[in-house]
Amino acid sequence: TALGTTQYLQKKYDVAKSNLLQAEKLAGANTSGAVLVDLATIYDKQGDKKQAAAYLRKMISRAKVTPEKSDDLYIPQWQNKIKALGEQP
Repeated sequence: TALGTTQYLQKKYDVAKSNLLQAEKLAGANTSGAVLVDLATIYDKQGDKKQAAAYLRKMISRAKVTPEKSDDLYIPQWQNKIKALGEQP
């Protein structure tokens, strides 16, 4: 996860996406919010609005079921981003 995030910050989007997708695969339902948001951002930067919206929806779903409530504050922001991508939240 940290490697993928570092690569994302270095704008090495393809390799970062590969590592983050592997982290998601390994963690399954326990995938961290950072991985999901980074994947959404990478897909957006690469022009794949549909996948970007899908990962933001995953993040919203995750935020609603985890005991950590700080992510709940971002739900409206993610919903607005999905709309900006031309998708339905």
